[in-house]
Amino acid sequence: AGFPVSPSRLKTPGHRQMLSQILDCLIPSTRPLPSPRSKLAMRWMSKVQQASKSRIEDEASTTPEPSHLTPKSKAIAEADQQSTEVASFRSALVKSYGNITRAFRAMKNALPETSAQGRASSAAKMSKSEFEWCITAFLHHGDKRLAKRLFVALDFEKCGEIGVLEIGQSSGKAE
Repeated sequence: AGFPVSPSRLKTPGHRQMLSQILDCLIPSTRPLPSPRSKLAMRWMSKVQQASKSRIEDEASTTPEPSHLTPKSKAIAEADQQSTEVASFRSALVKSYGNITRAFRAMKNALPETSAQGRASSAAKMSKSEFEWCITAFLHHGDKRLAKRLFVALDFEKCGEIGVLEIGQSSGKAE
């Protein structure tokens, strides 16, 4: 009733046997597979296995192993990943809040009152711990490790605080 191909539509015993063998390969059961398999079922399974194997090999060949990377290419790959993460973060902020300034204001307003007290620059800057809290707890953009990587990438001056200008700047050089 629920099968797309009913057993009555399979005219010959060979078709039924082939379907049974294919289903046994795809959905293993506790009973042993029938022996010997039909040539058609064997060819089909061989093609499926070859396609799967070639797809896995293609994926492995396009992604170089980290041990084969030179120190210079590792640094380039890390910088590329860092810029991708920052771009993704910025686009998520713009998508959620319309622009970077609104997003920064929302993050600052979401901070607990105790973290902003006693700081003269609390309106303009955000510390590393405040930024990490905003990324993980307020924005739910990622985990603490991602938040640390984003902070390091955005803290161009290495002063331990970032503001709306640092989040909005697209290059690593302050202008």
